Amino acid sequence: MWKKDNPNSGADTRNTSGLEGVRAQMPGSPSPDARPSSPAERGQALSLADIASTPIPAAPNAAGQTGAVDAPSAPTATVQTGGGSAVPPGGPAIPGGPGIPGGPTIPGGSSAPQNGSWKPLLEFHGTGWEYFKLLLVNFLLSMVTLGIYSFWGRTKIRAYLWSRTRMWGEPMEYTGTGKELFISFLIVMPILLVIMFVSGILMQMAPLLALVVFYPGLIFAILFASYRALRYRLTRTRWRGIRGNLSGSATAFAAWGMLYIFAILFSLGLATPWANSRLIHRQLNNVWFGNRQLSFHGSSKELYKAFLLMMLGIVVISAVLGGIVYAIAYPLLTDSYAANMDYEDLYAKTLLVFTIFYFVLIIAILLVSAYYHAHFVRWLYRHMAYGKVRSRSRMTGGQVLKLRLTNLLIFIFTLGIGYAWTHIRTLRLYLHTVDYTGDPEFTSLLQDTQAAPGRGEGLLDALDVDIAF
Repeated sequence: MWKKDNPNSGADTRNTSGLEGVRAQMPGSPSPDARPSSPAERGQALSLADIASTPIPAAPNAAGQTGAVDAPSAPTATVQTGGGSAVPPGGPAIPGGPGIPGGPTIPGGSSAPQNGSWKPLLEFHGTGWEYFKLLLVNFLLSMVTLGIYSFWGRTKIRAYLWSRTRMWGEPMEYTGTGKELFISFLIVMPILLVIMFVSGILMQMAPLLALVVFYPGLIFAILFASYRALRYRLTRTRWRGIRGNLSGSATAFAAWGMLYIFAILFSLGLATPWANSRLIHRQLNNVWFGNRQLSFHGSSKELYKAFLLMMLGIVVISAVLGGIVYAIAYPLLTDSYAANMDYEDLYAKTLLVFTIFYFVLIIAILLVSAYYHAHFVRWLYRHMAYGKVRSRSRMTGGQVLKLRLTNLLIFIFTLGIGYAWTHIRTLRLYLHTVDYTGDPEFTSLLQDTQAAPGRGEGLLDALDVDIAF
């Protein structure tokens, strides 16, 4: 509710400071790519005059969105810097490479809000048709290549979604590559196959021991892989050349996650808000964007009222639907036995009744949980801070309920083809309801200096699990 350079390199010598970006536009000046800037120049901050004169880059045009999604095209009024961000010819260049100690500052312009005022933070400008074409090409080429192209296709899809997402009026950029994802998968998959083979042998010799070891181990692996995947995606996400990152230990996150899951199980689900809150704390408080760290201080106490109301609603709905099923199934079974109905016919009718019951129950739970979900999202953004910037979400339960109902109808009546449109509609709701207040302090925002992972999401791919981000 982001390829031009190598994302694995320690520094991108093509990136220039704001001062060199200005020099590059002067007649007779050498190209900023002709030599790396000196350490002193890389630490040069932009003046207020530079900041005020920096135009806002235009959105990528529609013509370049599919053929070269990894590098979204921009109007001719912009040029590409070493970091891959579109910058007006007259404006300073933007840093791009990962790990530039003391890198140049980011121009902020005059759009920073006054304290106390709320302004839109995120926007999304993608369309369902554009997204559908990308998904279709990815599907067809993946079928032809026995799934190999899916790594490159996924990269193109992310590059499209990132490029159509704007933060503070400017597009995000995704710099990951399909090669990174594919190589990581090739490294991890053989190891996972060996583990599965050993687990299969253990299942034959000691089934109980195998279950006790296998399922907790699988949950641990999923949590570990999800954290590593989030780190990879953040380091491949850039805004005006500045990249994200995720510090902390994936092993520690997975270990704590296991404890939280056990707490949920032993509390019969009542510990869910507390466990979610603790996991979010351990995740968001390790997120970096540039040289600034995200902070989160939400308390699970604010979630429990809405959570208990949701659980009560689910219990009531389950009881009502259960009563309806009993009223239908009991006479059916009684009459069937009395008439000596064929067993297979009786089994088919019973299965149909219970299938309808569970289908309606799942839909009812999704609708009831819409209000808790909106409350959760508002709670999440309300307690999130980035320096002096505070955020909020205006999402309501009614909006989520309407979105889920319409998306369900679109998906059913299009036989799944409308998934692209449902995804785009969901992104718009989540992003367009986010506002911010406070001074972003763009002039003090420097490049991230933490190490970036060299490989992609191999373990997550091998486990066939995906994360929302």
